[in-house]
Amino acid sequence: MTKVFGDRVEVLSFKGQPVRFSWRGRWRGIRQVIDSWREMGCWWKGEGEKVFFRVEADNGGIYEIYYEPSSKNWRLYRLYD
Repeated sequence: MTKVFGDRVEVLSFKGQPVRFSWRGRWRGIRQVIDSWREMGCWWKGEGEKVFFRVEADNGGIYEIYYEPSSKNWRLYRLYD
């Protein structure tokens, strides 16, 4: 089961890969990037490309975060239960 969010997150990255992120005031280290991919947003809504990362955090949680190059914002997309 998953929960979908749209919350902005702060991300520290190295060579384009996230290494830590902060969500709801807590920093989480990233143990591993499980998967990554690119998607085009809804062009009719003016959305651009999004770069997704499925990551395992140091608390054992699995998260999907994404980066929007056009706005330079990171967001939490999904949290796996």
